[in-house]
Amino acid sequence: MKRKFIISISMLILVISVIILANVLKNDNKKIKVGNNNNIKEIEQILNIESYKAKITVRVRSNKNENQYVIEQEVKKNLYERAKIESPNEIKGVELVFENNVLTIKNSKIGASKIYENYKNVGNNMLFLTDFISEYKEKNGKIEKNENETKLIIKTNDRYSSKKTLIINNKTLKPKEMLIQDNTQNLRVYILYNEIEFNI
Repeated sequence: MKRKFIISISMLILVISVIILANVLKNDNKKIKVGNNNNIKEIEQILNIESYKAKITVRVRSNKNENQYVIEQEVKKNLYERAKIESPNEIKGVELVFENNVLTIKNSKIGASKIYENYKNVGNNMLFLTDFISEYKEKNGKIEKNENETKLIIKTNDRYSSKKTLIINNKTLKPKEMLIQDNTQNLRVYILYNEIEFNI
């Protein structure tokens, strides 16, 4: 009888230990999952970039057609934004430079340029990553995350760009693509980041 009691107590202690251990492991797993979200710190690095160089492919859809461009970008925050068109051939070599509120459009094919002073419209250009980041911070955009990618999402009242989504690769921690949708959820602008280098 005494032996049965000791065995029962031992079994009870063992069961309680297993339950406690299972709860500890469960809580540790929760901590690990939260720890995996430390990519948020890496995203903060993207949100605080001061400069970058990129080669992007841009598809622009209107109601009637779709056009595709390959563009090289170089940006130094608060100093300048440059975009040089690589294709299509008809406009290859056209370069836009925005610096000190002056927009300069250069055409290397014909050796001509046009200057627009006090030009502020290009300061909110959806093709530049730094402009997306500024808008994301200003509008308190939201983050969606899964195992492979993180999405930074901005919602606006603009009819043609009511939702902007920057998709970041969780392995490289670099932008992969940007989607700009209109208020009917149709994709208006698609940007693929072929190459990008931060803090040049």
